[in-house]
Amino acid sequence: MKHYLLLASLFCILFGYAQQPGTIDTAFGANGKVEHTVTVGTTLFGISLSDMYKLPSGKILAVGVATSGCSSQSSYSGILARFNTDGSFDTTFNTVGYTLTPGRNFRDLHWVDDNTFYITSLSDIRRIDANGTVDTTFGTNGELDMSVSSSKLQIDSNGNFYVLGNASSSRKLQKYLPSGTLDMAFGTNGVVTFDSAFSFQDFTLDTNNQPILVGRDYANINSYKLIAVKLMPNGTYDTTFADNGIFRLQAYVRSRAYKVAWDTNNNLLIAGSGNYGGYLGLVLAKLDATGALDTSFSTDGYLHQRISSDSNPSHIQFLPDNGFYISGTGFNRLYMIKYFNDGSLDLNFGTDNTGYFFTEHIPNTTLYSRATAYYDDYVLMVNAESFAHCAQTKYKATFYKYFIEATLGVDDTEQFSVSVGPNPFKDTINIASKVTDFEVVLYDVFGKQIATFQNETQLDTSSLTSGLYLLTITAEGEKETFKLVKQ
Repeated sequence: MKHYLLLASLFCILFGYAQQPGTIDTAFGANGKVEHTVTVGTTLFGISLSDMYKLPSGKILAVGVATSGCSSQSSYSGILARFNTDGSFDTTFNTVGYTLTPGRNFRDLHWVDDNTFYITSLSDIRRIDANGTVDTTFGTNGELDMSVSSSKLQIDSNGNFYVLGNASSSRKLQKYLPSGTLDMAFGTNGVVTFDSAFSFQDFTLDTNNQPILVGRDYANINSYKLIAVKLMPNGTYDTTFADNGIFRLQAYVRSRAYKVAWDTNNNLLIAGSGNYGGYLGLVLAKLDATGALDTSFSTDGYLHQRISSDSNPSHIQFLPDNGFYISGTGFNRLYMIKYFNDGSLDLNFGTDNTGYFFTEHIPNTTLYSRATAYYDDYVLMVNAESFAHCAQTKYKATFYKYFIEATLGVDDTEQFSVSVGPNPFKDTINIASKVTDFEVVLYDVFGKQIATFQNETQLDTSSLTSGLYLLTITAEGEKETFKLVKQ
């Protein structure tokens, strides 16, 4: 068998890492971090970034809120910013690296393709491209007003979009048609209003475009439970899922869910927090498509991890083969932890082989974990770090850079001879291999499995949107991983 040379420019940095995974890159910014506020005229604006997306160039598109003012005079604006990989503002974006929209609090940046994004705020949704240009054909002059205080958005395979938000002290899910009008066949006039005891933080859609929402059940305020709720396409509860459409985790008191994602085997991974043995820590649960606990995960299908007294997850990142990362906030520090698919810790990762690491502890400050961007062998994490200015609390957007394993790469060992191309590709991917029995698996950039193929040398990719994809080929007990871009 032979080594092969293909896509060398893409893989040259993937064949290993020089730093211990989970250590900070002290060459990044000032000892591993870069801080940002902005000054408009003579006024200082504090920045809190709430979501971000890594563009194919490696630059980061981010949204959040910028606050200004002193004493009783204050104002806020939605901020849309673009950053370089070194954490600096990309000044080719609006000449200063950001735009401000007065009176808006941008919350969520939803990726459709590498040049189409939706931004949710507390009052509206807007559609933009990677240069920040608003699509004025959407809604009214590019904005769609919400009847809820919107926080999360998902788009289904038909172009309909769902918005999770608050209105009149209730959690609501709205469904809009691609035209921007409410889908009157969903819920009551396009809206599902949930039981007042339910509070949801995140949601996703399954392959049938059915929403699954995660959060907590407040029925007993002293021992609330982590829950997952699945709806039918018309907005009613899917009674085939868990217990008449509702999964409740009974193992821990005062537990709640913050994030949900599909793993590479189409199971649901739910990340949250909960109390066990008097200690509030990270909680993970894995469910199959029916809402039953997957007992191959940590024996019982769930686990409690003591990281810190406040371990609130904000991001789930799956690896193409075996494992996933969780990042979040723990006692005014950011943390990242790595697990294998069976729920066991990867003890080769993190500080002192614990499986996790923390950023620095900053006394007398409040720290919020907001978003994470994964590169080939490192990760950028951003938080909002509080500081005092003009007798008010402001926030600095702070980037940290940590080394991790090459999440998209392969080991520098002898592999079976195979080539894949073209790259970039359009409607087909061609595979040339000396072996005839092989399996191909295609993943999106988030690690979610899209399709599998057996012994096929030409893959139809005409239905895929533009962006970054991972393709693995397994044969003779060995695996190759390719990083490909669709034009």
